[in-house]
Amino acid sequence: MKIREKIAFALYMINSILCLAFGFKYLFCNTIMPYHEVAIGKKWAELEPGLQVMLNGFVKITASAFFLAGIAVFVLLIIPYRRGERWAKWFIPALASVYLCFGLYVSINVALNTQASTPWPASVAAMAVTLIAFFLSGPFSNAKEK
Repeated sequence: MKIREKIAFALYMINSILCLAFGFKYLFCNTIMPYHEVAIGKKWAELEPGLQVMLNGFVKITASAFFLAGIAVFVLLIIPYRRGERWAKWFIPALASVYLCFGLYVSINVALNTQASTPWPASVAAMAVTLIAFFLSGPFSNAKEK
């Protein structure tokens, strides 16, 4: 791999590890996030039990999305990207962009329509890292270089 591809690999890997870290954070959260409480205007303890179950389920679904994205990018980096497979240089940022765009949309929508301070800047930063890594990976090159 060229040095630019190695830098791209490292950037993608950082995003993948951060996705997994957020997945664990959401998986082991037994309530909702503080900004969720601000968005709905109630503390966790004030919510009815059925609503607590449903909202905590949404948090767990979010955890699964973080895990899916993080594991998928990790596997794609370790196998096809390291082999120099050209399709992986396109598929990794495409996969990351779909996930990040949905996350960014939801975070910005909640921030604009409530008083909650959502983590949308993290999504913007991850998208920027993904774009930088994409261009560094050399996806437009025709030859497989080692």
